[in-house]
Amino acid sequence: MTQVKTQSRETAIRMQDLAEALEAKTMTLKDVKAIAAEEFPELGIHKGRCTREIAYNVLKNNAEGIFKKLEQGEPAKESTSKPEHKGQQVAYVRVSTVLQNTDRQFNGLNGKMSFDRTFTDKASGKDADRPALQEMREYVRSGDTVNVWSIDRLARNLDDLRELVNSWLAAGISVRFHKEQLCFDAQAEGQAKAMQVMMLSMMGAFAEFELAIRAERQKEGVAIAKAAGKYKGRQKSVDRQAVLDLLEAGKGATDIAKELGIGRKTVYRIKAEVEAV
Repeated sequence: MTQVKTQSRETAIRMQDLAEALEAKTMTLKDVKAIAAEEFPELGIHKGRCTREIAYNVLKNNAEGIFKKLEQGEPAKESTSKPEHKGQQVAYVRVSTVLQNTDRQFNGLNGKMSFDRTFTDKASGKDADRPALQEMREYVRSGDTVNVWSIDRLARNLDDLRELVNSWLAAGISVRFHKEQLCFDAQAEGQAKAMQVMMLSMMGAFAEFELAIRAERQKEGVAIAKAAGKYKGRQKSVDRQAVLDLLEAGKGATDIAKELGIGRKTVYRIKAEVEAV
């Protein structure tokens, strides 16, 4: 792997940040490779089977080398990196089932904001293994902003929320939750950055707490309904063989329906299916 041509202090700091993110495991190796391919192609991190350890050492050593040359007073070379990427506004939408309407999310903006690209998942948020989410993670890059309507649309537990947001922030990607009116700025520093970390943990914990409370209320409601004799639960499946046995015994549809607690139409349907075979 060759040494990167760009010798600016900003480049060294960027490499150092990526190395630290790999060491702390706040970013995946795949994300780091994507950034390196865009910003430091000369390093060759994105090529071949580069491990996390190799990528860390290459970034760390190159950053230290640039800092050392700058300290020795050597003139910094002109940056040969590509023009700065113009940040895109990227939206992520998730609903739990194919029957739910995705249009309800972001409708409250009333055309005040447009997105360069929208990724939509129709899947449970129980984990981060969702096709559109993974596609978006590969698509976004430094300078972009990920827009999500609410925290629970992105993640349903604190671990996934932290991993997703922290990996984006470390890659220079900002994240905005519109319902909660929270924006995590990738360029934040010092106290502002510390406040963002605290808010992320708090809001994620509240989201988990709300889901737990909702589930507990549902259980309590079922228990109360059962005690009052109003809870029917899941409808019993039809004992098809019992219907066939009673038909063979010569009983009529009305009698069978009463005995088994089912509708006469069900009896007729089973009878017709058997006769059609």
